[in-house]
Amino acid sequence: MRALSILLASLATPLPVMAQTVFKCTEPSGTTVYSERPCATDPAKVQTIDTSESLKTGSGGSIAEQAEFAQLNQLRRDCDVRTRELRERYAAQYRRIAKAIASIEKQSAGMDYRLAGTPRQSQLRTEIAALASERDEIKASETLELQTSRQQCELEIEAELARQATAQEERAEAKRLADKAAADQAAEKKRLEEIAAKNK
Repeated sequence: MRALSILLASLATPLPVMAQTVFKCTEPSGTTVYSERPCATDPAKVQTIDTSESLKTGSGGSIAEQAEFAQLNQLRRDCDVRTRELRERYAAQYRRIAKAIASIEKQSAGMDYRLAGTPRQSQLRTEIAALASERDEIKASETLELQTSRQQCELEIEAELARQATAQEERAEAKRLADKAAADQAAEKKRLEEIAAKNK
């Protein structure tokens, strides 16, 4: 009977819950980042979140899902930043060309009409044409870079979604196994209690 009582007591003890740790960091820009690995070199800037209590209450995965959502948002923000920086870089080149063309057109407009058709005026027209051609080349380059950047972003997001899908499947399987273990434990406890009751 003593052995049976000890066994019943051990079954009454909850199964250990495997802790999950998520790291929460705030970037200099103010963006909050969640990660399964330390996301900053300065320990003071890293907040460690133990999700074992969430698992105990049946809400396990909520922290992990928040981290995954934050990771996707971060990827999209990074893509937006790259696109904005790319556009700003090309915009600076467009402004430079526009300023140069405006300067040449001002020179041309200020020339004596009697100089129309002279080599100098032809030179100015050639310079404007060269700048316009450069602008077209820059536009083509910008279009190509934007397309490449968008494709890279799509690949990164697709890879992250695939990773998250795998992680979600693993969490679901872990929960299924934990639920089964708990059910088996409860059934065994009930069986032993019935045996103990019969032996009284």
